[in-house]
Amino acid sequence: MQQLAQRTSGGLVRTGYWTAAKGVKLGLIVIDNPAKRNALCGQGMATLRQGVEALAALENVAAVLLCGTGGRFCAGAEMPVLVDGGFQKHMQDTLRLMRAQSFVTYALVEGHAIGGGAELAMAADCRIWTETSSLQFVQTAMGIPTGWGGAHWLAEAVGRPAALHLLASGQRLATFEQASAHGVAHSFTAAPTGPTTELGLPPLSSPGTAAPGASESHLSPTALAAAAELLKLYQDRFPRAVASVKAIVDAAPEDRLATEEELFGKLWKAPDHVAALTAAKMI
Repeated sequence: MQQLAQRTSGGLVRTGYWTAAKGVKLGLIVIDNPAKRNALCGQGMATLRQGVEALAALENVAAVLLCGTGGRFCAGAEMPVLVDGGFQKHMQDTLRLMRAQSFVTYALVEGHAIGGGAELAMAADCRIWTETSSLQFVQTAMGIPTGWGGAHWLAEAVGRPAALHLLASGQRLATFEQASAHGVAHSFTAAPTGPTTELGLPPLSSPGTAAPGASESHLSPTALAAAAELLKLYQDRFPRAVASVKAIVDAAPEDRLATEEELFGKLWKAPDHVAALTAAKMI
């Protein structure tokens, strides 16, 4: 990773988290290279891996917001990294690691997700669309296939025919209607109409590791609104239960019922379940 970081520098991936009143955490991974449309340099790829590892080491992270600074998501890799080519396995492994975590990852596709940026967006569990979103696989126009796992994640999300069409033709998805019809987008977030201070977000914390820290200044108003919406959705959810339903959904089809039975048995009358029943005055 050190060698990768030294190849090109100038853009970082920053990490942080918000903590709701009941202790549930919403993680943040933000690509910070606005001068290059948030394209990932070697340093950015290295700190992306560090950020995923930092959030994985925290307790009670139920969900993670993945976004970019300056109202843009990610334009793939910077040209010097593309010419080098040695980054491909690193990125594939990093996105596989991100997807394997127990938390649910949401990519806020604000602005363009192009090439490798589209692969990064598809590696998230879910995608949030905005008024400025667009997603496009441009790899076949560059004479290559996807390299970061994008074809796999896309086919898993939208099915073989739609994935093949989007990958081979390079059709650009711009509107929420287009993206949701293809199974790419799952929700929509608009820019807040009032001051972002009215969103009610708690202070943003740093994971306190080697991963560079993020601040709210790195986030657009739309990103802050998306974070507030996610924190509101997850503040009453138990992270272990969230992890269990993700494990069930991610299991092979023939194993889902058995996985559900196993995890239900483990969490039934466990401390979180008892606390929920007690709060609801059911016991």
